[in-house]
Amino acid sequence: VVYLLANQRKKLGYAITRNFEIVTLNKPEMADRISILVDSKPTKELRSTEILLQNIGTKDIEDQRAEISFSLPAEIINLQAEFDPPNFSPKIEIRPKNMIELTIPLMNPGDRIRIHCLTATNPSRDCRIHAKGPNFILKRFNPELFHSPTINGIFAVLCFGIWVWTSSWFAIRVIENPSGQPFW
Repeated sequence: VVYLLANQRKKLGYAITRNFEIVTLNKPEMADRISILVDSKPTKELRSTEILLQNIGTKDIEDQRAEISFSLPAEIINLQAEFDPPNFSPKIEIRPKNMIELTIPLMNPGDRIRIHCLTATNPSRDCRIHAKGPNFILKRFNPELFHSPTINGIFAVLCFGIWVWTSSWFAIRVIENPSGQPFW
């Protein structure tokens, strides 16, 4: 219980779950024959990126801003977001051509935002996520291996309890049997 109370934190986890090219014209012989137009402008690459943001802490995240940016000359073409739970609705805006601004009014532990981006001309293939705030931690995590901090805390307390019980049992048996003969 003390462990769980002492480790209450606002922690936003992020994971880039998908980042792949949909179409690329990196061969000169193909670039002469095929053209890709996005909003009537030519481009050499279309990339799909999926970003997962989740409250992995034990406290609610309130009034928090986060920025997701792609290196220039990347341009965000399309943006879709899925929320879990569905009634959770942060504000998402595309700032200049290459940045997404996310304003989170309230995010309970375990709530998720999955953002799907379609970008044009993103040669560096990178995506940076920034968020700052008082008593706030932004951390990369693996959504496939993630367990709730509450579950991890309960598991740690149970392991400690089992260790204390076995250590006590062994110590009592040694004190009761000073002759050194096996007691099992």
